[in-house]
Amino acid sequence: MKESRQQLIEQLRRQKRLGIRALLLGVVLMLIGIPFFVQSWRFNASAIRAAGKIVQLEQLHGGKDASYIPVFSFVDQAGGSHVIHSRLGSSHPRYAVGDVVGVLYPANDPEQARLNSFFALWLWPIVFGGAGLLLAVVGILLWHGAVTAPVDELAAAAQSES
Repeated sequence: MKESRQQLIEQLRRQKRLGIRALLLGVVLMLIGIPFFVQSWRFNASAIRAAGKIVQLEQLHGGKDASYIPVFSFVDQAGGSHVIHSRLGSSHPRYAVGDVVGVLYPANDPEQARLNSFFALWLWPIVFGGAGLLLAVVGILLWHGAVTAPVDELAAAAQSES
Protein backbone atom coordinates (compact mmCIF):
# COMPACT_ATOMS: atom_id res chain seq x y z
CA MET A 1 0.00 0.00 0.00
CA LYS A 2 2.81 2.37 0.88
CA GLU A 3 4.44 1.89 -2.56
CA SER A 4 1.14 2.55 -4.31
CA ARG A 5 0.58 5.68 -2.20
CA GLN A 6 4.09 6.92 -3.03
CA GLN A 7 3.51 6.32 -6.74
CA LEU A 8 0.26 8.24 -6.54
CA ILE A 9 1.94 11.13 -4.73
CA GLU A 10 4.66 11.23 -7.40
CA GLN A 11 2.04 11.25 -10.17
CA LEU A 12 0.24 14.13 -8.48
CA ARG A 13 3.54 16.03 -8.13
CA ARG A 14 4.16 15.59 -11.88
CA GLN A 15 0.60 16.72 -12.61
CA LYS A 16 1.08 19.77 -10.39
CA ARG A 17 4.35 20.69 -12.17
CA LEU A 18 2.71 20.19 -15.56
CA GLY A 19 -0.19 22.40 -14.48
CA ILE A 20 2.16 25.15 -13.33
CA ARG A 21 4.13 24.97 -16.61
CA ALA A 22 0.95 25.11 -18.69
CA LEU A 23 -0.31 28.07 -16.65
CA LEU A 24 2.98 29.94 -17.03
CA LEU A 25 3.15 29.26 -20.77
CA GLY A 26 -0.46 30.41 -21.09
CA VAL A 27 0.30 33.65 -19.28
CA VAL A 28 3.36 34.24 -21.49
CA LEU A 29 1.28 33.68 -24.65
CA MET A 30 -1.41 36.06 -23.39
CA LEU A 31 1.26 38.66 -22.62
CA ILE A 32 2.64 38.26 -26.15
CA GLY A 33 -0.90 38.69 -27.48
CA ILE A 34 -1.49 42.00 -25.66
CA PRO A 35 0.71 44.13 -27.97
CA PHE A 36 -0.93 42.51 -31.00
CA PHE A 37 -4.34 43.33 -29.56
CA VAL A 38 -3.38 46.94 -28.76
CA GLN A 39 -1.86 47.40 -32.23
CA SER A 40 -4.97 46.02 -33.94
CA TRP A 41 -7.26 48.10 -31.75
CA ARG A 42 -5.36 51.32 -32.41
CA PHE A 43 -5.05 50.60 -36.12
CA ASN A 44 -8.78 49.89 -36.44
CA ALA A 45 -9.71 52.99 -34.43
CA SER A 46 -7.50 55.42 -36.35
CA ALA A 47 -7.47 53.95 -39.86
CA ILE A 48 -9.07 55.65 -42.80
CA ARG A 49 -11.59 53.53 -44.64
CA ALA A 50 -11.63 53.25 -48.41
CA ALA A 51 -13.05 51.03 -51.11
CA GLY A 52 -10.61 48.84 -52.95
CA LYS A 53 -10.58 46.18 -55.60
CA ILE A 54 -8.90 42.78 -55.79
CA VAL A 55 -6.57 42.97 -58.79
CA GLN A 56 -4.77 39.65 -58.46
CA LEU A 57 -4.55 36.47 -56.40
CA GLU A 58 -0.86 35.76 -56.09
CA GLN A 59 -0.20 32.04 -55.81
CA LEU A 60 2.53 30.88 -53.48
CA HIS A 61 3.72 27.30 -53.91
CA GLY A 62 1.93 24.91 -56.19
CA GLY A 63 -0.22 21.83 -56.14
CA LYS A 64 -2.11 20.87 -52.99
CA ASP A 65 -0.04 23.24 -50.83
CA ALA A 66 -0.93 26.35 -52.83
CA SER A 67 -1.63 29.56 -50.93
CA TYR A 68 -3.23 32.63 -52.40
CA ILE A 69 -2.36 36.17 -51.35
CA PRO A 70 -4.89 38.82 -52.40
CA VAL A 71 -3.41 41.85 -54.11
CA PHE A 72 -5.67 44.89 -53.93
CA SER A 73 -5.68 48.44 -55.19
CA PHE A 74 -7.27 51.56 -53.74
CA VAL A 75 -7.11 55.31 -53.96
CA ASP A 76 -6.26 57.22 -50.78
CA GLN A 77 -7.77 60.52 -49.62
CA ALA A 78 -5.07 62.52 -51.38
CA GLY A 79 -5.86 60.81 -54.68
CA GLY A 80 -2.82 58.54 -54.69
CA SER A 81 -3.26 55.09 -56.17
CA HIS A 82 -1.80 52.10 -54.31
CA VAL A 83 -1.40 48.40 -55.03
CA ILE A 84 -0.89 46.32 -51.88
CA HIS A 85 -0.08 42.66 -51.30
CA SER A 86 -2.17 41.47 -48.36
CA ARG A 87 -0.32 40.22 -45.30
CA LEU A 88 -2.68 37.28 -44.95
CA GLY A 89 -3.24 34.53 -47.47
CA SER A 90 -5.15 31.30 -47.54
CA SER A 91 -5.29 27.97 -49.30
CA HIS A 92 -8.94 28.65 -50.16
CA PRO A 93 -9.20 32.16 -51.58
CA ARG A 94 -11.97 34.28 -50.08
CA TYR A 95 -11.80 36.78 -52.88
CA ALA A 96 -11.92 36.74 -56.65
CA VAL A 97 -10.24 39.16 -59.02
CA GLY A 98 -12.56 42.13 -59.44
CA ASP A 99 -14.19 41.89 -55.99
CA VAL A 100 -14.79 45.22 -54.28
CA VAL A 101 -13.31 45.14 -50.77
CA GLY A 102 -13.03 47.39 -47.75
CA VAL A 103 -9.58 48.78 -47.07
CA LEU A 104 -8.12 50.31 -43.90
CA TYR A 105 -4.99 52.42 -43.99
CA PRO A 106 -3.13 54.85 -41.72
CA ALA A 107 -3.48 58.44 -42.94
CA ASN A 108 0.28 59.01 -42.83
CA ASP A 109 1.25 55.73 -44.55
CA PRO A 110 -1.23 54.31 -47.10
CA GLU A 111 1.30 51.64 -48.07
CA GLN A 112 0.48 49.94 -44.74
CA ALA A 113 -3.09 49.31 -45.86
CA ARG A 114 -4.92 46.14 -44.90
CA LEU A 115 -8.08 44.50 -46.09
CA ASN A 116 -10.93 45.33 -43.75
CA SER A 117 -11.61 41.79 -42.59
CA PHE A 118 -11.92 40.27 -39.15
CA PHE A 119 -8.96 37.92 -39.57
CA ALA A 120 -6.70 40.55 -41.17
CA LEU A 121 -7.13 42.63 -38.02
CA TRP A 122 -7.55 40.11 -35.22
CA LEU A 123 -5.76 36.88 -36.23
CA TRP A 124 -2.65 37.29 -34.06
CA PRO A 125 -4.43 38.59 -30.95
CA ILE A 126 -6.81 35.61 -31.21
CA VAL A 127 -4.02 33.09 -31.81
CA PHE A 128 -1.85 34.23 -28.90
CA GLY A 129 -4.62 35.31 -26.55
CA GLY A 130 -6.81 32.29 -27.25
CA ALA A 131 -4.02 29.74 -27.00
CA GLY A 132 -2.74 31.45 -23.88
CA LEU A 133 -6.14 31.48 -22.23
CA LEU A 134 -6.74 27.82 -23.10
CA LEU A 135 -3.34 26.76 -21.72
CA ALA A 136 -3.82 28.84 -18.57
CA VAL A 137 -7.21 27.24 -17.88
CA VAL A 138 -5.86 23.73 -18.50
CA GLY A 139 -2.90 24.51 -16.24
CA ILE A 140 -5.15 25.74 -13.44
CA LEU A 141 -7.36 22.66 -13.73
CA LEU A 142 -4.36 20.29 -13.67
CA TRP A 143 -2.80 22.08 -10.71
CA HIS A 144 -6.07 22.26 -8.79
CA GLY A 145 -6.76 18.58 -9.42
CA ALA A 146 -3.32 17.66 -8.12
CA VAL A 147 -3.42 19.75 -4.95
CA THR A 148 -6.97 18.80 -3.97
CA ALA A 149 -6.75 15.08 -4.77
CA PRO A 150 -7.74 12.85 -1.83
CA VAL A 151 -4.49 10.86 -1.77
CA ASP A 152 -5.46 8.32 0.89
CA GLU A 153 -8.82 7.53 -0.75
CA LEU A 154 -7.26 7.20 -4.21
CA ALA A 155 -4.46 5.00 -2.88
CA ALA A 156 -6.97 2.77 -1.08
CA ALA A 157 -9.11 2.48 -4.21
CA ALA A 158 -6.07 1.63 -6.34
CA GLN A 159 -4.97 -0.97 -3.78
CA SER A 160 -8.38 -2.63 -3.71
CA GLU A 161 -8.47 -2.87 -7.52
CA SER A 162 -5.18 -4.76 -7.71
